[in-house]
Amino acid sequence: MRKTLFAVLLTGLALTALPSFATTTCLSQYLLYHVWYQCGNNPQLSNFYYNTGWVCATGGGYYGADGSTSAATLSFPATTQTGEQYNDYFSISFAVDMVNSHNNAQNLIYVTVHNDSYSIYELIGTIDGSGGDLCTVNKAWNNLYRPGWKGQTLSLNLEAHFNNSDTLVRINGPSFIQDGYDTN
Repeated sequence: MRKTLFAVLLTGLALTALPSFATTTCLSQYLLYHVWYQCGNNPQLSNFYYNTGWVCATGGGYYGADGSTSAATLSFPATTQTGEQYNDYFSISFAVDMVNSHNNAQNLIYVTVHNDSYSIYELIGTIDGSGGDLCTVNKAWNNLYRPGWKGQTLSLNLEAHFNNSDTLVRINGPSFIQDGYDTN
């Protein structure tokens, strides 16, 4: 009986010591008396790839996808912070290139947040090619008041859907931030 109990306890301790590759905890960032928590740290790629250079600009790395697949998802899972020093405001931003858009609204990117704890998706916005090609366009949704996101396991998802096989999408500098304040 003792050997079995010891084996169960040892297995439980070993499993809790393993790193989680599915989610990360938001990392704190400080600027003077302001603190925020970067939640997009560990991307998961589905038909996206990591590369360097830009279509429209030079330098830096990017996450890219093309119309050779009908869809691609770039996902940033994270467990958001809870506690009085973490508030209920979140911001999402990134730079995007979309070339060979063919002025087609069906070449688009959905920006969603999935609450993994409750299996709920929220559409934050869309970006499409109806207005022509996009070259290093900065997209941001700031100060999103979402008290239900606090202390949850969330995924920021950038989902590219393609109507044309030669359409290219490049995402640079994705950021998913939970705002907070310094208690010191």
